[in-house]
Amino acid sequence: MISRLNFDEKFRGVMLHIFGKTLICRSIEIATQLARTKNFDCITLDGDQVSRKGTLTGGYYDSRLSRLELQKRKQKTEIEIQETENVRENNAKRKEQVDAQINRIIDDVQRKDTVRSKHE
Repeated sequence: MISRLNFDEKFRGVMLHIFGKTLICRSIEIATQLARTKNFDCITLDGDQVSRKGTLTGGYYDSRLSRLELQKRKQKTEIEIQETENVRENNAKRKEQVDAQINRIIDDVQRKDTVRSKHE
């Protein structure tokens, strides 16, 4: 890996100490095999790190899909659903009121038509 890094030559010793036994591997499987058999630390193209001591550290991490973020989204969505349900219930009540008002008006018009037709 050291040959792939750009650094000031005065830091060569430090860079060799840190990255001197680190290989870049195409896959986690290859990285695991080399770490176990050849005693190298490895890193995959995806950023997963495999230590020659046996530890494995994840590479790419999409924080948008973390459990905490998903929980926040779930709570927000539940609130939005409840608000939408409240609006729907209010609209249903309002519709009942308007329907009742329309029925009263129709009854009133029919009564007046009946009275008018009797006087004619």
